Amino acid sequence: MGLHRDGSLFGLGEVECEIRRRVWWHIMHLDIQGAIASGLPPLGGSSEDQFDTKMVSELSDEFVGCEPSDSCDANQNSPAMILAVGRYETAQLLRKIIVRLLGIKPPRKADIAEMGQMILGLKGRLEERIARIPARGLPEMGFIPHEEVDGAEREGIFNSWARIMLSMMSDRAYGVLYQPFLKSTKSRMWLHARHWYVPHSLLYQPPSFPTTCPPPRPPPPPHSPRPHPARLCCAA
Repeated sequence: MGLHRDGSLFGLGEVECEIRRRVWWHIMHLDIQGAIASGLPPLGGSSEDQFDTKMVSELSDEFVGCEPSDSCDANQNSPAMILAVGRYETAQLLRKIIVRLLGIKPPRKADIAEMGQMILGLKGRLEERIARIPARGLPEMGFIPHEEVDGAEREGIFNSWARIMLSMMSDRAYGVLYQPFLKSTKSRMWLHARHWYVPHSLLYQPPSFPTTCPPPRPPPPPHSPRPHPARLCCAA
């Protein structure tokens, strides 16, 4: 199918090129998730010289391929595609990290510091994308107003979820980078890895709690009798 080559090289239209790009980058994303889960190198190869497919567009589907005009600008970007671009850029960086970690030469401290700077740059780009997704409150920080949900609020719920997901991607990248050095306390990189890994691993989950935790159960009545242990045994 030649998805590793950009469709513009074959004279395809913008819509066909965008479809090919979305398929290719989702394959790359799944490849990286499989590499992380299995501990094996990515199947897509170890060099970015093996493909030249461009990144997907942030435009909504109905605006892909439209001529540049006042009706086709940055305001027509889709929150779903902004999330997709952030996810695929994260997968692209994770690919570089995994290939270097699984190389025949163990990474040096300078290599780890360089990859950490790459993740820091990714974090800045993700924060820029988060700012372009409209949402009430600051979902990525755990501040979500509690209101009744109706049809008009469903888009806001997705936008909040998208911002939370983008905010967690750089923390996951730090985890992938430093986790291999925490297997043994005798490793010379253990203290350095722990210093960076622990804070980001703690940040990886709290923002999702406001949208996933069930409401707390009400306390029992103050004078409700507690079942006797013997009765529980008999009932069992």
